[in-house]
Amino acid sequence: MKRIVIALATAMVLAGVFQAVSAAQVREIESHGTDGDGNYYTIHCSNGAESSVTIFADPPKVCSNPVNGREHCRRNWKLESAAAHACR
Repeated sequence: MKRIVIALATAMVLAGVFQAVSAAQVREIESHGTDGDGNYYTIHCSNGAESSVTIFADPPKVCSNPVNGREHCRRNWKLESAAAHACR
């Protein structure tokens, strides 16, 4: 399992876990790698809930699966924005 660290307020920094600095809802983004056409991530929210984000290459889109909602996909989303949506 691969883990990556991000500081949302400044720049992306690779280290071990995505640490969300400016998106208060997101505590951690954990990468689970690629399966088929998608990159899969577990989102750990600051309220203790877990959600997910999937990034697809064909067609290119990012899908957020909020804790209390249905899947929402956008073509122009970044991982960090989709993660914040998943934790709201």
